[in-house]
Amino acid sequence: MADHTHGVWGIDLGQCALKAIRLEEIDGELTATAFDYVEHPKILSQPDADPDELTREALTKFLERNNLRGDLVAISVPGQSGLARFVKLPPVEEKKIADIVRFEAKQQIPFNLDEVVWDYQKIGSGTVTDGFAMETEIGLFAMKRDMIGRYLQHFRDVNVEVQLVQMAPLALCNYVAYDLLGKGARVEGEEAEKTGCVVCLDIGADSSNLVITDGDRVIWQRPIPLGGNHFTRALTKEMKLTFAKAEHLKRNATKSPDLKKILSSLKPVLNDFVGEVQRSLGYFTNTHRNAQIDYMVGMGNAFRLPGLQKYLGEKLQLEVRKVTKMQRLSGEAVVTAPTYTENILSYGVAYGLALQGIKQSRILTNLLPGEIRTERLVKAKKPWAAAAAAVFLLGIAAMSAKAFWGDTRPWGAADDKSNPVSKAIEDSTTVNGRVASANKAFTEAKENADKEARAVKSIVAGQDEQLNWIDLMKFVSEVIPRPDGSNLPPTAKKEYWETTANQNSGHPNLPLALNGQQAWNLYKKDLAAGTKPASGAEEKNDEPRLNVVTNDPLGRGIDDRVQFNVEMVNARYTPDLAVFWDRVSKNVGEKNLKEAVRPLDNSKNPPTAPTGKGWIVEVHGYTFNYRKGFFVKATLMENIVRMGMPAAAATPPDAPGVPPVPPVPPAAPGVAPVVPGAPEVPAGEKKEDPDPVHNRISHVVLYKVFDSKTNDSTTFTLIKTSVLPELLGASAGTAGSPAGGGLGGPMMPGGPLSPSSPTGGAPGGTDTGSAAPAASPRDSWTPLGSIGGGASSSGLKGEGSAGRPAGMPGPGGIRPGGVGPEGPGGTPKGTTVGKGILHDRTEFVILFIWKEPTPSDSLRDMEETVAPKQ
Repeated sequence: MADHTHGVWGIDLGQCALKAIRLEEIDGELTATAFDYVEHPKILSQPDADPDELTREALTKFLERNNLRGDLVAISVPGQSGLARFVKLPPVEEKKIADIVRFEAKQQIPFNLDEVVWDYQKIGSGTVTDGFAMETEIGLFAMKRDMIGRYLQHFRDVNVEVQLVQMAPLALCNYVAYDLLGKGARVEGEEAEKTGCVVCLDIGADSSNLVITDGDRVIWQRPIPLGGNHFTRALTKEMKLTFAKAEHLKRNATKSPDLKKILSSLKPVLNDFVGEVQRSLGYFTNTHRNAQIDYMVGMGNAFRLPGLQKYLGEKLQLEVRKVTKMQRLSGEAVVTAPTYTENILSYGVAYGLALQGIKQSRILTNLLPGEIRTERLVKAKKPWAAAAAAVFLLGIAAMSAKAFWGDTRPWGAADDKSNPVSKAIEDSTTVNGRVASANKAFTEAKENADKEARAVKSIVAGQDEQLNWIDLMKFVSEVIPRPDGSNLPPTAKKEYWETTANQNSGHPNLPLALNGQQAWNLYKKDLAAGTKPASGAEEKNDEPRLNVVTNDPLGRGIDDRVQFNVEMVNARYTPDLAVFWDRVSKNVGEKNLKEAVRPLDNSKNPPTAPTGKGWIVEVHGYTFNYRKGFFVKATLMENIVRMGMPAAAATPPDAPGVPPVPPVPPAAPGVAPVVPGAPEVPAGEKKEDPDPVHNRISHVVLYKVFDSKTNDSTTFTLIKTSVLPELLGASAGTAGSPAGGGLGGPMMPGGPLSPSSPTGGAPGGTDTGSAAPAASPRDSWTPLGSIGGGASSSGLKGEGSAGRPAGMPGPGGIRPGGVGPEGPGGTPKGTTVGKGILHDRTEFVILFIWKEPTPSDSLRDMEETVAPKQ
């Protein structure tokens, strides 16, 4: 260990309190020599709190009780305000690694580098062959300059000089690596020891930090937007308390006689919290398949809640440990102090900061702005610089005196053209002219090369966008509610999956409605049995509500099942979305439009009309759920909103085959967030989100809905033709076809017991007789073709025309998918409900706007795409 004459203070300014610890090496042993815990009178995020004033008061009180003179100060900044990327570099000369990293920083950081403070560090040792670094992985960390400046200002106000700034999650990683995994500062040439990973969950006031590390190559972190305040607010709501009283009750829950009521009030928030942690761990295991998690350690005072440790362990199926002491830290005066031991769960970040300051950590990056470091270097060297300047001036004075009073030849030499100085000036002028000429030639060559590169790109314009339609079909498949309830919105899941309605399902023979879960279990039971009782028979069960008629070919529980049958997905392009929306508003009516548009906030005010160009996507389908249009709005439409619109949640539902989206660091207002793996974008051009569908959906509207109570399920009203020609007329092109035609593509196949992945494709449109669209930049695209068939979320297989499997190309037209072979007239038969049994079939047409990213349009000559004059 290095010999340190001074100590290091790690200071963590949290929402609830200031936590600080001082480390020093004494006789080669890391020792805690001082600590402090200054609790704020109010939590900084409370509405009536002044964060700046409370922070200044805490620092002032801290400085009154502690002497920082001669010590290094390390502070933390919140991880959710920063950016962390881990990048593998291509083989490169070791001396050029810094240049390559700077290039990567420009690609990964969604701001101008002048607006951020960033630093990097090699992760793992890698290998070096013939001077080339192979398999080099670097960690790249950045934060907006103004954010760091705001935290540093707190310390400037109390005249404290900060030497080290680190993100809180990385400080936690340093604590885990050193104290739990026994790995201190990295030694040159050290071989990485293969160990399991440790999960550290630090529950803060407004948010929590989840970090996973093995102390060497694996460093992964994600902020979770739930914290201790969410538990407090749950108590204020359920127990009718003020925030201050609820906070006191939460902290002293073990002493309260109402412990059972407290835990009951906290259960909904706990379930949400555990769900977020589960999704994060699931994403980590999917992206780090070779990593093995050994256990989880809990930090933060919220872990003092009784039963939380056991509850997390049972739900996560993972050993959860609670910190009772720092394993490798000595210093009896600190580690046995009552205030320290009582709040030890809060000291993980401060401990990690102090470890980095004393150079006993794995991560050594520093987000202290470079100009501050330079200013301090200059300030430290000022005395020496002043002395050197004095000596220099004294020498100049002596030389001047000699020249003036002694030999006068230097004065004449200045005018002598043969003098070496004059000749050097003349030569430099010549060289400057050559440099200027070379610079001009280089600039011209570069401009010509750029023009050639742009010309080459324009030849293959659209190549990068050819998979956009596959992503659109994947999106449609993702949003269809699954009958196992796995991807329902939270509110809809409670209403349609967990709650049993008190009304019947539409017929005396079906006396009681089931909830969605019961209907799904009944459906699986029937499929597993393979056969049904004789017609008219009734199966007796222990629970009366499951005693339903079994001679129904649509399957028992069809009226309560979470099931959709999507029969057509069609799309048309329009250069003027405002015209489309005006026609939608007139057709639906202003009052009805408010109720038909999502998101729900728009129901209070007329939705803002869209502008610009884009695609209109229509989804035709039907459901037998007895809640009809309410069911369509609360499930399918809400899924489209929350998974496709910018205001929706960033993480897709926790469903089989749908991994959560990686967290996106928050960006400054008006700046798009960076997305992992974003492609390189030329300087001056806006960086595009690589996902062509998510966050690009708007104006989701239930355009038409039709309820039909019939025993003839072959008579369809809405599932016949596209509604887009009447809404767009001559202002659009259909899925790349100037004269019409539908967008089609096979969707994800589904088995009998699979989630509601459609089994068919989206049929082609039938609007070929519509008016020819106006010329647009997209008119020259080649049609994708039309595909017939049906898509059902039930998992039952259907067929298209002439015995083709659903989803195979057909001769045009729309053929509703069914559960039996095709009957006369091209419509399915076998779906007629049994005698005396009627079902409400709700047909619907949903429209939404898709703003497809089309960067290739800027590479195309728009003059060439104008339709020729007739």
